Amino acid sequence: AATILKTEKTDVAEVIGQRRIEALPIHNRNVTELYTLVPGVIKSFFQIGAGENPSEFNGTLVNGQWFGNSTYQIDGIDDTAYGFSGFQLIAPNAESIQEMKITTATYDPEYGSSAGMVAQYVTKSGTNDLHGSVFWFNRNKATFAANPFTEKIPGTGPAGVGFGVAPFNYNQGGFSLGGPLKKNKIFWFGDYQLTRSSQGASLTATVPNDAFRLGDFSALAATNPIFD
Repeated sequence: AATILKTEKTDVAEVIGQRRIEALPIHNRNVTELYTLVPGVIKSFFQIGAGENPSEFNGTLVNGQWFGNSTYQIDGIDDTAYGFSGFQLIAPNAESIQEMKITTATYDPEYGSSAGMVAQYVTKSGTNDLHGSVFWFNRNKATFAANPFTEKIPGTGPAGVGFGVAPFNYNQGGFSLGGPLKKNKIFWFGDYQLTRSSQGASLTATVPNDAFRLGDFSALAATNPIFD
C-alpha cells in the first residue's frame, strides 16, 4: 500500500524496528552502525577508539553537521556526553531494543538543543510469558588471509615462507530474558553482553645482526663509509 501522509508531525525520521535489527548484519552487533542507513547521515571520517569511546558508538555527520551536535536517548533518558565530546554514552545491546528512531530534521520542540541527529531507543519489556534469547559469535584467524607484506615474507618464519596470520580470536556472547512479576500488571526484562578479544599484529623492522651486535659494521662499508 502507498505510504500514508503523515499529518501529526513534521519531523524527517526513520524508524528501525526489532525485525530489522535482528535481520540486518551489524558490525560487532553495534546498533549505532545502523545510523548510516538513514538519508543525510554519513559515517564520520574521524572515529575515536575504544579508549576514549567505550561505547564504540559510530560517529556520524548529519546533513553536514558536526557529530557533536547530535542527541541520544534511551527510553526518554538522555544518553549524550555533554560538555565532553557529544558522544553516545551507552550503545544498547541489540537484544534489548524494541525499536530505534533516527530524526534528522525539523525536530519536535523538546529536541531544540540538537542540530544534527536525534537517536531514540525504546527497550523491550517483559510479557505475561517468559521469553529470552541466547547468542554467541566467534571470529578467529582460521578464515583470515596472510598479509603478503608482513606475514608471508620469504626467508622468514620456521618454514622460510613467513610467520603466517597473526593471532586473533574474538568472542561476543550474551542473553536476554523477560517475564511477569505480576501478570497483567508488572513485568521485568534484562539483558547482558560480553566481548572478549585477543589480537596480535605483524610488522616489519630492521634489527642489528650478530656482527652489528659485536661492533662489526664492515658489511656497510661498500655503501656507507665508516669512520672511527
